[in-house]
Amino acid sequence: MKRSSILSLILIAFAIGFIISIYTDSSTYASIKEAKETENELHIVGHLIKEKEMYYNPIKDANYFSFYLKDENNEECKVVFTGAKPQDFERSEKLF
Repeated sequence: MKRSSILSLILIAFAIGFIISIYTDSSTYASIKEAKETENELHIVGHLIKEKEMYYNPIKDANYFSFYLKDENNEECKVVFTGAKPQDFERSEKLF
């Protein structure tokens, strides 16, 4: 085989591997109901319910933040985020 043919095959193999790695890292969006029915990691798009309690006490546990979310189907759910509370969280229009 010619050297250019071998290099072309290697380049095609890397391109296919790159495309597959991007595809497997993509996340899926779902409703609260769908997320409760599966064990897969999903993203839920919704709005913060400002009338309900948000809990974050960095002195007690800096990696615990909880709030209530309403998805696009008007289902509500308590969400526990294991990380520090994001800055300006209350100002967010949509949460992912």
